[in-house]
Amino acid sequence: MPGDASLRPNQIALMKIQDYASANALVIPVNTLQNDEKGKFVMVASTEKGKMVARKRPVTIGLLNNDLLEIKSGLNAGDVLITEGFQSVYDGQLITIQ
Repeated sequence: MPGDASLRPNQIALMKIQDYASANALVIPVNTLQNDEKGKFVMVASTEKGKMVARKRPVTIGLLNNDLLEIKSGLNAGDVLITEGFQSVYDGQLITIQ
């Protein structure tokens, strides 16, 4: 490091090093990810015949950063992720958005 008057011997510094970047990453809260015998999935709200229906979407995950999880495949931009009550919703259930 170059010399600097504000740096002193034995000084402690906190650093964050970026070792990964993805320009068009989709990320979700890690707590919305669920597992079953077939693998990892999330619940999304889908409009079918004018009604909102919960749908189970299998996903492939990437890296975790704090509480955000990268989704490699299975979700598209614009999908409506169910983030509240997702553990008690089943595939095909009619839902309402409040």
